[in-house]
Amino acid sequence: MNIRYPVTCKGEDVLKRLKVSAGDQNIQVALESDSKPLYIPEDHPLIQKLLAAYEKVTGEKGELRSMGGGTYARKLQNRGVAFGGTGYNAHKADEYVIIDELMEHAQICTQAIYELVI
Repeated sequence: MNIRYPVTCKGEDVLKRLKVSAGDQNIQVALESDSKPLYIPEDHPLIQKLLAAYEKVTGEKGELRSMGGGTYARKLQNRGVAFGGTGYNAHKADEYVIIDELMEHAQICTQAIYELVI
């Protein structure tokens, strides 16, 4: 079973509850791996610099949001976030990207790198 849990929960607590519920049905549960949830607050300097880069390039007010699910950002061990891009049929057949959006995203990333190193 592959589950995701919010940053406000502890994996050990989720596992305990799951074992109790599964045990009632004579199902054994064993943990193979645990990928801890990632959350970086909106006021974190990294988030603010990424937001500034987006707003500078697009001229639009940026909107921050968090999401459920796993991204490459977890592998960065709280030093990065999933950022930008629009997914059309992401991770499915016929996944694609609109070239103009890809180019704008490249500009945003370039600006973000500049913001992060100055």
